[in-house]
Amino acid sequence: MTLKTLVWFGMFVGFMGTANGFAESPGKAVLQSLQETAQYVIKTAGPSIVLVEVNVKYPGRGDGQEVEVLSKINGCVVDERGAVMIRYFKPDQISRITVWWNEQEYPARYIKGDQRSGVALIRFDAPQKLTPIVFGDARSLVPGQWLAGLAAGGVDLDFETVVTQTWVRAVVGTQTQDEIVAAGIEEDPLISMASQLPPKVGKSASVPRQAMPFVNAEGHVVGLLMNDRLMVIDEMKRAVAKMLKAEGTDAPKEEDADPWIGMGFEALKEDYATALHLPREGVLVNRVPEDGPAAKGGLRAGDLIIDVDGRPITKRGERALSQFRKLLDPEVGRAVQLKVMREHQTIALICTFEKKPKPTPHTVEEFGLTLQPVSSMDAYTYGFSVKEGMLVTKLEPGSPAATSTYFRRPIIQPGDVLQTVNGMPVRTPDDLHKMLEEVRRTRPASVLIQLVRQRLPSTVCLNLSIGQKTKSEEGGRP
Repeated sequence: MTLKTLVWFGMFVGFMGTANGFAESPGKAVLQSLQETAQYVIKTAGPSIVLVEVNVKYPGRGDGQEVEVLSKINGCVVDERGAVMIRYFKPDQISRITVWWNEQEYPARYIKGDQRSGVALIRFDAPQKLTPIVFGDARSLVPGQWLAGLAAGGVDLDFETVVTQTWVRAVVGTQTQDEIVAAGIEEDPLISMASQLPPKVGKSASVPRQAMPFVNAEGHVVGLLMNDRLMVIDEMKRAVAKMLKAEGTDAPKEEDADPWIGMGFEALKEDYATALHLPREGVLVNRVPEDGPAAKGGLRAGDLIIDVDGRPITKRGERALSQFRKLLDPEVGRAVQLKVMREHQTIALICTFEKKPKPTPHTVEEFGLTLQPVSSMDAYTYGFSVKEGMLVTKLEPGSPAATSTYFRRPIIQPGDVLQTVNGMPVRTPDDLHKMLEEVRRTRPASVLIQLVRQRLPSTVCLNLSIGQKTKSEEGGRP
């Protein structure tokens, strides 16, 4: 990556005036300072930002065939030996990863991912020692603070780094990560401001936005652009440290490393606290799956969490969410001591983080469906109106389920919850087994399926006489 930089100041020009307005101080001095700061951060952090190309497989529509998409994203070098932080992808979705460094292409391998923080770790064989990025202290972010976003340009930009500037409007807390509300981010600055770039850049140039790091005036990364939201780097920084530590050890596998405590929470609203005579400092529990770790520890929906491991929640509203999330420090096997207020009494509870449940899939070859039983976590995550049923997770390409369509869309779709087939219940794996025995015995040309889709009941007729036969069907059904 070269240190030549494409920098534009559209946001600030609109604020300060036209170029002629900078003929006299202090405007000219301000612009000069911005230019010098932008050049400084690209020299400091620019060598640590690389272009990453990921070939990602996605389920197709209609016939169920997979499609492969080339995704160009930014990557941040996190150690001298070629470890790079990128946005999270499921490992089984990735067919190929390439890193562009110093205008050269290098194959990379997927090391580990952390779905909760939204980042993953890849590694390529660097020909020399690299310069890792420096993570900044996001706690120092204040409204009005200047930030610069660094994007790794591709071949059509001669691998020049593109810099966009913004400033902090606010930092807000969410259940998962803190978010930086920054001027111009929602308007897509790298696209909407392309007309202000040199002609060779234009709107067709590949300027990746995904995982674009934002740095402060010291060149330290404080935020990462994820799906058009600028997220504070804290959670990602912790995730990267854990992944680097676990690399090359007998650490849990990817799917084992996602901690789960099984509760939903929200900021405590002032009017709610006033009406129920509750303290403002705390986090309100709004959902607790009945067989999750939090429920096992005695937590209930409606509890107000006021203390974590002996450390009281001192913030209010959205800021309390951020403080609570950091105090939790999720890790599989970690026991968290909580103090909650319930019916104006303080109760001490202990909830232990568990490995996020991974349901067992069931393949129905006659239909071309992969199903799994609906769990309390599914009901909690997706807001299902039913607590039992078989959840559709995949359609087999070319199968009856994939080829039975209505307005070119499969009549059964991932996310549907099957309830009955030809009047026989299919709410559990045992129900499914009994239904399959009957279907294999009678060999009907079609089946009538009752299901729930997006909380609404529906009935569809699946034609079993169309679609390609699976190998097991061609060789005889068991």
